[in-house]
This record gives sequence, C-alpha cells and structure tokens, in this order.
Amino acid sequence: LVIACLRYVRPTLEHHLPLPSSITTKKLILPSSLKSWGRLRSIIKLYLADVLQLLKGVSQDSMICAILRHIEGIWIYFCCFPKLSRLLSHDLIKIWSERQEEAAVLAYLILRKLMTTLNEYKIEDLMKRMHLSYVRNSRF
Repeated sequence: LVIACLRYVRPTLEHHLPLPSSITTKKLILPSSLKSWGRLRSIIKLYLADVLQLLKGVSQDSMICAILRHIEGIWIYFCCFPKLSRLLSHDLIKIWSERQEEAAVLAYLILRKLMTTLNEYKIEDLMKRMHLSYVRNSRF
C-alpha cells in the first residue's frame, strides 16, 4: 500500500508544480521559484517531513530502498526547505554508512544530488560528516 502511494505522489507534484527541464534552461530551478508554490508550500513541507519519518521508522531493506527511490525523484523539493534537507542528509549518511549495498548506493546518489545545490560551506560539513560516519563504521 505504501509503495503504491509513493508511486503516485511524484506525478501529482509535477502536475501542480511543473518545472522546466534543466536541459532547456541549463540551470537548476527550484520549485519555490514558481507562482503556485505559495499555495502548496505547507502541504509539501508536511509530506516531506512525513516521508522522513517513514524512512526513520522502517527497518526492512526493501522498504528503505523503495522510499529512497521515491526520494530520488523528489529530492528537489527538499532543497526548498533547509532544515528538512539537513535532516534528510543526516538520514542518508546513516543509511550510506550502515546499510546493505543497494540502499547505500541509493543514499549516496541522493546525497550527490543534494550537494549540487548546496554552497561550499555546507558541502564541507556534509563531507566531514560522511567521513566521520565511514570511519566510525569501518571494520579493520
């Protein structure tokens, strides 16, 4: 049921907040720059917070991968909310350093996309947290 719900949220968001493709604009455009953002801002923020809560509450690797695939499709919306993107990066680093290979790769791909939108100070902090998490969980 959860996977079915996750499948239909992204097309609905794209319908209500149509983003121009990055191929034609050569620049990343955040959803917060669109006219209809004001009406949908609070709903999207609540949904993203719920997705993060769901990610924290799930322990099955298959469900974590399904949620990460969903987040990979809607990562641009997290960039509009600095606090939520920071919480997402914390969760992704934890998954990247502790989970099985498929979930770790998905988490890394989302982290990489998030880093493209951050300024250099936030990237430095994120890389530092990733390094510390890797060292903490490495086994000699």
